[in-house]
Amino acid sequence: MKKIDKDGLLLCELQAAAFENSIDKMDSSSEIFSRQFMRSKIAKSLDNESVLERNIQASDILQLVDEEYGATDYGSIKL
Repeated sequence: MKKIDKDGLLLCELQAAAFENSIDKMDSSSEIFSRQFMRSKIAKSLDNESVLERNIQASDILQLVDEEYGATDYGSIKL
């Protein structure tokens, strides 16, 4: 198993904060947000760590997902 380095820990914390904030700040269900996030460009930049070159916050991730997929209020279950 690969050990998580300092950058990896920062990425984990950023992604966790985005998912936590999505409960209160996104109108869609957690399932819809998760699906959109996992297919998004920002998720790819987290995977390849290029997001570390930018000063991005968890709230920016929510906005980027909305910009890419459009805001939706589909679904109601938030986890």
